[in-house]
Amino acid sequence: MTDQATMFQQKAEEISEAMSELRVLLTETALFQQLETLNAPVESEMSAQSELAAELRAKHSKLQPRVAARQRLLTVELDKAVADGQQKDAARLKKEIAESGKELKELDSAANRCENRVNALAGRIAPRSKELFTATYPCIRDSLVIVEKGVCELLDGVWADLQKYAQENNLQGDGFASRPLISEMMRCDLTARDRGPESNLFARLRYWFGGRS
Repeated sequence: MTDQATMFQQKAEEISEAMSELRVLLTETALFQQLETLNAPVESEMSAQSELAAELRAKHSKLQPRVAARQRLLTVELDKAVADGQQKDAARLKKEIAESGKELKELDSAANRCENRVNALAGRIAPRSKELFTATYPCIRDSLVIVEKGVCELLDGVWADLQKYAQENNLQGDGFASRPLISEMMRCDLTARDRGPESNLFARLRYWFGGRS
């Protein structure tokens, strides 16, 4: 490879690398990272509320058998007090049975509040991601169109320069006996070829720039 060819390749690779960096800016930075930053406080609170709900549920599950056993014992005492006509004791036991489940109800209510909060917070994420996309997409598209325009201007400019070179140096041929060095076929050849190692790139270019049906 000549020094000139090496310089051309290095410049082309720099442009390709710049395009890769642009992709990161357009999507990774402008969308994914931005959404992650916006959602960080919400997701942090969701995580904390979920952990608290789990702790409350675990405490409820651990306490429930003890409360149930205590209520059974109190029920036995209540039945005996009723049978013996001890109304004051019976009233006290009924109240104690009712209050014995109070902590379980409080734990259940607290866990429900945490879970409801998680659901409410989760409901914020989808609208926020849609809002970010709606605001960012026009900028993404405009940037890509600028690049597309640059590619087309590069191709147009190079082809015009090749035609000028051929004209100034009499390389166009007479159209009969001699075949022109610069031809319409060569213009098509400036883009990826539809056969060989470039065929996949050709298919991708056709997919993006082949026109809309």
